[in-house]
Amino acid sequence: MRPAAHASFCAALTTSLLVACHHRDDCYDCGGDPDPYYYESEPNDQACCADWLGSLAPYETAAIRGSITSFGPDYFDGFAFVAAQPLDVRVELVSDDPHDDFDICIYDPLIGDYVACFETSAQPEVGLFSVLQTGREFHVVVTPYSGSGSYSLYVDGFPISFAAPASTGAGIVRHGDPTEPRVREHALADYHPDAPGDDDAVDAPASPAELPAEILAIDEAGEVTRFPVRILRAGAARD
Repeated sequence: MRPAAHASFCAALTTSLLVACHHRDDCYDCGGDPDPYYYESEPNDQACCADWLGSLAPYETAAIRGSITSFGPDYFDGFAFVAAQPLDVRVELVSDDPHDDFDICIYDPLIGDYVACFETSAQPEVGLFSVLQTGREFHVVVTPYSGSGSYSLYVDGFPISFAAPASTGAGIVRHGDPTEPRVREHALADYHPDAPGDDDAVDAPASPAELPAEILAIDEAGEVTRFPVRILRAGAARD
């Protein structure tokens, strides 16, 4: 289990979420240290209704507690983030029961599909991917292969690596060789949202035509070099 210090992401969340963080019923000692975890809330089993955790930047971490079961009916726990700048994201999923086998997938709501899945029997399940666009929304989705129980999920932001995989225009790119898709009792496609009606339409986040951003490189001495880059939204014309 990772240490409680990984909850520092809570301090970087939006004001509304900070209120939620400070008013949760469960805490270590209500007169002392706050509970470091965000707790998943239902329903969060479709892309329309994922728990919103705000922006993620390098050196920020979200620590999440949840529970899920391969027996249904809720086969997904979705957590939505937006990239504060281009960054690498490391995800780590630790099941409370080592016999449970839960996986992680990365869902891109802009294209309405998964761009990465980390589906092994490893404990913990770990994956790495890059978000190449400032303001790009991505969902970290926990889904069970077998078992039922609680878990801890850690989502860590890092400066984007110069060893990041080449992109063919995709905004989110997986690192490493993909595993073979598993045969499940439920389909990953079920995380796709139903088309919203007039009364429950979901507002899509605004996508700016261009945003200033930068790539950071840190040498062995800890010296930081910043490289400005231009980030264009999908479909924006280049000069």
